[in-house]
Amino acid sequence: MQKQIRPWAAQGALLLFLLAGTAAWGQVENARLTFFGSGSFLKGEKSFTVDGAPKRSNFAGGGRIGGRFTVDIGEHWAVEGAYGYGTNNLRIQDVAARTANMCS
Repeated sequence: MQKQIRPWAAQGALLLFLLAGTAAWGQVENARLTFFGSGSFLKGEKSFTVDGAPKRSNFAGGGRIGGRFTVDIGEHWAVEGAYGYGTNNLRIQDVAARTANMCS
């Protein structure tokens, strides 16, 4: 399956950068590039039911990394873009016992 290209998103980001960038370039040292990382090491498990079906939730360990770029375009306004990559740590499992009907 090919990934669908969304040219409107790239064009909108470029337009926003060009419109916001003209005011931002006139200021001194206002562009900031930061990197971040985090980890999740939670332990916990909870059982619950949804419409009579038993479920169990728990957290899986994982990490997240990313970066952020910020440019001030005025005294009270800024443009920021961020990207992060990581895992979704919440796991929900269906624990209902499956039974087979042996009677005909």
